[in-house]
Amino acid sequence: MDKRNRDRGTFPKCIAYVENGRTCQMPATYVDVQRGGVVCAAHAPPVPSNLRDRIARKRIVYPTGGDL
Repeated sequence: MDKRNRDRGTFPKCIAYVENGRTCQMPATYVDVQRGGVVCAAHAPPVPSNLRDRIARKRIVYPTGGDL
């Protein structure tokens, strides 16, 4: 994210092309190495199944009580 976008609190725009030949322009949060930029969730590259399974199996542990 460049400094201009960070200062305004906005995301960079999706660089994926849509059916009408223009770029998507939705807020982009995913890095797409193949496209060479960032894309929105609709155009994000799929997560490989072996990685998706590893992520799903990780257990989230929340702190109980006390100061955070």
